[in-house]
Amino acid sequence: VIGQEQDSVGGRFDANQAYVGRLYNINVWDYALNSTEVAFLYESGFCGFGTAEVDPIISYADLLAQDLNGALSVIDGPCIDLEDASEGKILRFPPQSQASTANFLQFTPDFGTEEFGAFSICTWFFKTYSDTSRYFLSYAESGLDNSIISENKPRSGSGSVVANC
Repeated sequence: VIGQEQDSVGGRFDANQAYVGRLYNINVWDYALNSTEVAFLYESGFCGFGTAEVDPIISYADLLAQDLNGALSVIDGPCIDLEDASEGKILRFPPQSQASTANFLQFTPDFGTEEFGAFSICTWFFKTYSDTSRYFLSYAESGLDNSIISENKPRSGSGSVVANC
């Protein structure tokens, strides 16, 4: 789930934990990116179109192809790549005054039958509310609710564009 912290598989959301802000270029790899890959992604910048050596198992294009719930929307951003329509598109979560349990993107990834011992999630975000109890991604499976939750804590509070990897 993108934009909510789930207390059970696919639900039990809390509006006080709903993500408020914008997310761009979320990708998930089935291994731990090394420091060189993380540095390259960061140094490529917001519009740098940087990639890791191996394609992600969940790409931003995969996420943008999912149904959006509530007032979550996709808006045009400052980046554009004519060869990839997902580049330049930003997930916009409503402002604090419209934070709701209805605003999220949900998908069921197919990781196959093999377990993996490490993974990496990288994204750029613009957090518009400084509350630190807001999560942009949560992963749950039956019996292991809140297996993975990821929050963002920009160093300078709200209103900063920050890379998270």
